[in-house]
Amino acid sequence: MKKDGSTFQKLQIMNQFQEMLGPHLRLTGRSNFTYLKFDHSIRTNKSILALALLNNQNYMIPISLLNLKFIHPFPNGEKIIKIESRDLKTGKITILN
Repeated sequence: MKKDGSTFQKLQIMNQFQEMLGPHLRLTGRSNFTYLKFDHSIRTNKSILALALLNNQNYMIPISLLNLKFIHPFPNGEKIIKIESRDLKTGKITILN
């Protein structure tokens, strides 16, 4: 566990992770906080949680789950229309939402 308390913040929102599978998601751009830098995030429309992502050339890597209750202000972002997943070996694309 980290000494900054972020582990407990993440545990508080684990029961709401299903919100990340719903239709009301937003994509934010690059952000730079004291303890975290990311290229994009997928966040819930309501300020509940976000998944911070790093851009690794042609794909995004999730790096952290964020409890938005403790991060002010957090970028609003743009409404997500579609999320696709591409198999890196076969190139097959699957639509996730």
